[in-house]
Amino acid sequence: MLLSLALGLTAVAGCSDGPEGSAGAGPSPSASATGTPTWRPPTGDDGPRPGGPDNEGLSFLPPGPGAPNTEKAPDPESVYDLLRDRPRDCGAARREIPDDPEDFEGTGHSEPKAWDVLRGLAEACMAIQGKGGSWQEAARAYEGVPGGRPATCKGRAAYEVLGRLLRWHREHPGATTTLRKPSGGGSAPACRWHIVRLDAGGDAVARPGETVRVEMRGAYFDYGDAYKGVVVHLGGRNVDMTEPLWMSGDRMTVTFRVPEGTPPGRRTVRVLGTYPAAVERILTIESAEGPVSPSPSEPSPTDPAPTDPSPTDPEPTHPDPSAPTLS
Repeated sequence: MLLSLALGLTAVAGCSDGPEGSAGAGPSPSASATGTPTWRPPTGDDGPRPGGPDNEGLSFLPPGPGAPNTEKAPDPESVYDLLRDRPRDCGAARREIPDDPEDFEGTGHSEPKAWDVLRGLAEACMAIQGKGGSWQEAARAYEGVPGGRPATCKGRAAYEVLGRLLRWHREHPGATTTLRKPSGGGSAPACRWHIVRLDAGGDAVARPGETVRVEMRGAYFDYGDAYKGVVVHLGGRNVDMTEPLWMSGDRMTVTFRVPEGTPPGRRTVRVLGTYPAAVERILTIESAEGPVSPSPSEPSPTDPAPTDPSPTDPEPTHPDPSAPTLS
């Protein structure tokens, strides 16, 4: 065990930046005072094959879906798409990522580490293919995520892939390989955009005049895109939102009031906007006099409602004490 740890430390300590890479020398800012490493390489199907590098290339980022990017300016979600679609030319995505911390505010994103993770992934993407890049910067970005994982679904996917590339490099110091899109076209997307909860006072039953809260998860677009043209339909008719749209990470929430005079029955709540996919779920409307008949007055949507009505945040991941950190 001591020999393995020594070899791992030697491998990462020997990381060198390519001639086109960013400056990244110096100790990692996220290592603890006791020297406990925070670099935790995850396991996965794309680990190195015994005997040397995988000459067929490593599987890269899963599909998005693609962000609409209505602002026509780089944001973390659209740059993720650029990295995913062009793994052999990650330098193009790297040039879209701001270096100055002040530039982060200009992008108006709710995930403070979104750009850091993508910058680290772009650096690793270049370095592992022998096209410049900085392993130091890649490891520093991986270590610097608070709580272990980003708050967006694309951010989490980028973080996992970055850890995988760092692990491969640790086990094959000095080696290069290619990156490719996941094979077969059947890879699960990084984000699943869906309604997780309709809350009308603790359930999905409301009367005319009551306020309904719609909670969604899996946003694959920047919230700058979400604020443009978002509308809510109840039973096919537009209803006004009672509060400003709220978004944090890949979560989004809208609220609306059931219009007076809405007849009882089952109605589809549908949230749509400038992003390609709408989400919908059934809300039961009761009359003021009492509950409605269980027979539906409107066909159910084609997509079934998710079975996870109130998912919780993913558990934070913990460092692997046997993994080395940069020195």
